[in-house]
Amino acid sequence: MSMLNRQVFNTISGWLVPGACVLCSGVAVARGALCGGCRRLLFNALPQRCLCPVCGGVEVPGLCSCRRDGPPVRSLLQYRPVGSRLVQALKFGKRPEVAELLAALLVSGFERPEADCICWVPLHLSRRRKRGYDQAELIARFLGKRYGLPGRGVLKRVRKTAPQARSGVVERGSNVAAAFAAAPGCGRVLLIDDVVTTGATVLACVAALEEQGWVVADVRTPFYG
Repeated sequence: MSMLNRQVFNTISGWLVPGACVLCSGVAVARGALCGGCRRLLFNALPQRCLCPVCGGVEVPGLCSCRRDGPPVRSLLQYRPVGSRLVQALKFGKRPEVAELLAALLVSGFERPEADCICWVPLHLSRRRKRGYDQAELIARFLGKRYGLPGRGVLKRVRKTAPQARSGVVERGSNVAAAFAAAPGCGRVLLIDDVVTTGATVLACVAALEEQGWVVADVRTPFYG
């Protein structure tokens, strides 16, 4: 088992209170954790090498050279098969506790960033009201507690956009163009989202933040693809 796999295993297995698996409702090792079968699926999804979510080149996860002129985009796990089920449970299954698990996985997979605060890719207000919470914000706030970084809601989605999952590569970029605005500020910020595919959404957020004086130290998501 690689070091990354071992760290993720220890993170999940370290939750000691029995509960229901967030994926299949089987017996899990703890509240918000996974059962043995789903845990194995998660380990099988861990890549040693992957496709860069921004340029499509082969890379060691999170270290693609195409981002030398901007913040690195780091993603830990492939979206399918397990990642999609976790995100669906978080976004549509009314299981906000999944966000704590995803934050724990990010802590296991990546070092603490050199950042002053943490922010997230926001939902449009109408979608947040319908869902009851913003899943990226939940992940970011749990992650902030782990890293000792304050959560800052400095980004706002000023234009309602179509779900990116229904769009092609070209449509994704135009879909999020001018969709975000940031509050003026300074300092180094860690940007969080739940999943990155082409990078269009997170890079639109990076542009909005930098326009208002922020330095984006890193972009991190639990899943890519």
